[in-house]
Amino acid sequence: MTTSVLVWTFCQPVPKEIAEIEAGSADWSNDFIPDIGALAAQFPARAHVNPALSVAYVAFNTRVAPFNDQRVRQAFNLAANRAELVDMLGGPDAASPACQILPPGVPGYRQYCPFTVDPSQSGAWVGPDLAAARKLVAESGTEGMRVVFWSPPGAGPTSGFAVSVLRQLGYRASMVTPSLNTFFEKVNDLRRNVQVVDGGWYADYPSASDFFDQFFRCSAWKLADPGAVRNGSFFCERGLDHEMDIADHEELTNPPQAAASWAAVNGVLLDQLEIRQR
Repeated sequence: MTTSVLVWTFCQPVPKEIAEIEAGSADWSNDFIPDIGALAAQFPARAHVNPALSVAYVAFNTRVAPFNDQRVRQAFNLAANRAELVDMLGGPDAASPACQILPPGVPGYRQYCPFTVDPSQSGAWVGPDLAAARKLVAESGTEGMRVVFWSPPGAGPTSGFAVSVLRQLGYRASMVTPSLNTFFEKVNDLRRNVQVVDGGWYADYPSASDFFDQFFRCSAWKLADPGAVRNGSFFCERGLDHEMDIADHEELTNPPQAAASWAAVNGVLLDQLEIRQR
């Protein structure tokens, strides 16, 4: 009997991963690879890009300043040049702009983007609106506040991008990159008042519940129990929990209706977390 062994190594530098794959000592990477198009052109028989039900995001702690002010969260969304981030993540072969929690392909996904310079019925992101974003920050009275961005080891370019956006908005933004254990111990403890963190999620299965139930239920965090926290924004809305209960049940009894219910949940979350423009 032949025995196969699968070895999965975490937190290696991406250039080292690429070099090992090129040399044939590794087969696959789960990280964001810069300029994946060039790699595909150089190794057409070996480079394969597989679309994933995943999202790269920034989680604002909705219970501490400045992100307990909805205007600040909206300002970040308006100021973020998503095209620039897509380039940093490896180009259109590796990522696409998004303005919501669900990725394409998940039942309940509806393309829309209120956080753009020219919002339209198409729901497409067009470009950043830095002027409108700075106006919101000025209205919030938080300009010049110190903001510390927490990034896990090997997080990729999202962290640096987010810090640059915060600085464009007038915040004194800096970044810390602790060990992975320290990262989760601190950011998952509401008493530490961590303001903003880098994050990402790959769906376990193609269901909106795998995003919303995981991160946005009131039960997804506990005040003094970092080990029980999945919700880095520390968001809790009991009425929304009830709507998620309904959608969860409909997934078993009426999948088309469940998709509509999850789309509604997604909209409410944008109302609560980021002020959805209509």
